[in-house]
Amino acid sequence: MAYVLSEKGKKFADNIKLKFEMAKARSWDGQWRVLIFDIPEKVRGRRDFLRKELQEFGFFQLQKSVWVYPYHLPKDFFDLWEGFTFGKELILIESGRIENDHELRSYFGFR
Repeated sequence: MAYVLSEKGKKFADNIKLKFEMAKARSWDGQWRVLIFDIPEKVRGRRDFLRKELQEFGFFQLQKSVWVYPYHLPKDFFDLWEGFTFGKELILIESGRIENDHELRSYFGFR
């Protein structure tokens, strides 16, 4: 007997796999990944979903719609939410410096 995952099950499994991959790749290259989003109130469910996902992946909420992560993001990271069509609502910035990053460094265990 063979078991086959549904599309929803495949996405769930891919999400878990990606979280494990990101957890293993915890070598900081000195770059901050800053994710900024501007999702309208009329689609609040998508916004809440994204916040929950970012929190589960280990991002730090710097401001309401600004999240920071210190490690490399896999190429397929944004593919997880392809059904949500965020488009230009999500902006990813990589920066070597964030002013007053003491709280960030503490949160991620850096000196």
